[in-house]
Amino acid sequence: MRKRTPDDPMEYVSRIGAGDYAGCWHWSGPVHSTDGIPVYHRPRPGLRARRVVWELERGPVPPRLSVIAACPHALPTCVAPDHCELVPTGWQVHGTRR
Repeated sequence: MRKRTPDDPMEYVSRIGAGDYAGCWHWSGPVHSTDGIPVYHRPRPGLRARRVVWELERGPVPPRLSVIAACPHALPTCVAPDHCELVPTGWQVHGTRR
């Protein structure tokens, strides 16, 4: 199975900056046009930025699990792994916790 991480991790990291709140990692790259979820387009279009940063920081996401936003500050562009959680695929609603 092909690893789903960016071709150049430093380019990916360059799109992350400090958020307005402690612990947030603000994504300054593109977001999905309909739901505002941060996306990363390398090595292929549409990778979820939260999943990519999770895999870079914590390793592979287990099968049948998805990474969703759980930012305590409700910052929609936050990709900090500490502000995300793993849930069963299909549980998420528009990339945020229920």
